[in-house]
Amino acid sequence: MIEESIDACDRIRKLASVQTVSEILPHPNADRLELATILGWQVVVAKAELIQKGDKVVYCEIDSKLPSTATWLPEAVKRRIEGQKNKKDWFHVKTAMIRGQLSQGLIVLMKDLEEELEDGHDMTAKLGIEKYDDEETEESTGDRNKIKLAGGNCWKPFPKELVPKTDEPRIQSNPWMLQSFKESNSPYYATVKLDGSSGTFLIDPKTDEFWVCSRNHVRFHPNYGDDSPKVMCPYWEAAKNANLEAKLREHNKNLAIQGEVCGPRIAKNPLGLDRIKLFVFDIYDLKTRRKLPFAELVSTCVKLGLTMVPVECVGDNSNVTEHVSSIGNLLEASKGIYESSGNVREGLVLRSMDQKISFKVINNDYLLGKKSKKKK
Repeated sequence: MIEESIDACDRIRKLASVQTVSEILPHPNADRLELATILGWQVVVAKAELIQKGDKVVYCEIDSKLPSTATWLPEAVKRRIEGQKNKKDWFHVKTAMIRGQLSQGLIVLMKDLEEELEDGHDMTAKLGIEKYDDEETEESTGDRNKIKLAGGNCWKPFPKELVPKTDEPRIQSNPWMLQSFKESNSPYYATVKLDGSSGTFLIDPKTDEFWVCSRNHVRFHPNYGDDSPKVMCPYWEAAKNANLEAKLREHNKNLAIQGEVCGPRIAKNPLGLDRIKLFVFDIYDLKTRRKLPFAELVSTCVKLGLTMVPVECVGDNSNVTEHVSSIGNLLEASKGIYESSGNVREGLVLRSMDQKISFKVINNDYLLGKKSKKKK
């Protein structure tokens, strides 16, 4: 079961897939609306759509970019697109609160696609759906200022042949992972998901060059002239502040450091930091092609003088704690604030100590864009 979990983490995320509606409930605040359950998600739907428990549908996850001209779009979405002042060629699926109920994702009726397919069948490419990505969206707009703030000009694509990308699967889209996690009887740890921009730092085994990567690209080296008042690339600035290149060359050139780059100019700086800083969440051994287990991750960060992401808790899965007993408890546990600023935090990431299984739990308060909470 654990091996199945590992494989799932390596697959490309299915933004749109065939799924079965597992539950339909009345909307407590609206007679013309209902609550549909898909996997671990709740979606508000119109009663007029006549969606029933057991129906096969196409489920589009949050952060999907749907082509705005697609004929299969639900009528409600078409009306929203028509009403946009600044029309785009895509529609961004977001978390929403509809009449007091959380709605996450979009349901497309199979009859509109005229196909008979099995649960889990990936419809992402067929429907022309892409992932909404802040970095890629900013670069595609041609806004050069945003490109600079996102991390400087791109050199080449992320070297996924050397190191895995940093995205974690969402537990609501993979509810079976929770059962697999519990059945593994493996100790685990939970870390706070920091709201910044993920970066990967490594020395290329072939060229011996130090590479600084954002989620999707290797970034050009900036000019650090003494007369430069500010370093505009936060990824390189994080590497410079942590003295990463020198530490890797001195300690172990086979390690790739992966972490969250946080601070001024990134995601409105929700941690309230006064300078760009790297928080490590993974260290990958390029030679053995494995992530360092938790104990080794901690000791390596200490040895290199690097800051880890905050550890929320360490649990023994043989005695299932409240964190992992259900998706509902996970979502509740994900809520909270960043201690440094009082801002609503993004959520949690849970991992087994041996790094064989991991997933993220995003705080719904964060997804809904709730305002900061004042520190007491």
